[in-house]
Amino acid sequence: MNEETRKEFAFEKEMNQYMKAYYDLFGCSYDWNDKKNNFIGDKKKDVTLYHNGKKILIEHKFRRFDRVEYFDILVETVQDVKDNDVGWVYECDADKLLYIICKTIKGIMRPIYLHSIKFKLFKDWFLEWEKTGKHHKPIMSLGGYGETRNIPVPLDIIPKEMIRKKIPIKGEDED
Repeated sequence: MNEETRKEFAFEKEMNQYMKAYYDLFGCSYDWNDKKNNFIGDKKKDVTLYHNGKKILIEHKFRRFDRVEYFDILVETVQDVKDNDVGWVYECDADKLLYIICKTIKGIMRPIYLHSIKFKLFKDWFLEWEKTGKHHKPIMSLGGYGETRNIPVPLDIIPKEMIRKKIPIKGEDED
């Protein structure tokens, strides 16, 4: 594991602490496959939430912004170009994808809002949309297990029945 990957995992672990507190505010219980508070998910989902008698498989994707606000989400289609490993869009089996936007506030990076996406509907839609070739040029990244290939998906083209946009994340210390 390279240094960039270690930093990314540390960032995700820190942001998951905020998400745990967020879920606590709603009275959720959860199974995080939590080994010594490392928030270890698996390829199918990051966390299983239990709320009002329902079980919901959740996948978290975090994105930082401090200078530029993004109006898209990045969908990983290839996890490692060198080994041609498939990206999370193919492996994930969550009910919901929470695309979480993080920003530095008072010197601390934290989640500020999220986009809640019905993942199974989105996945089917995305795979068909990708075939059309109408998407933007892929964005390559070194922040994971290798060089990843991500397709930017503009928020405004995702069908409205699949997404709830810009849901604020407030912590216990906020009004």
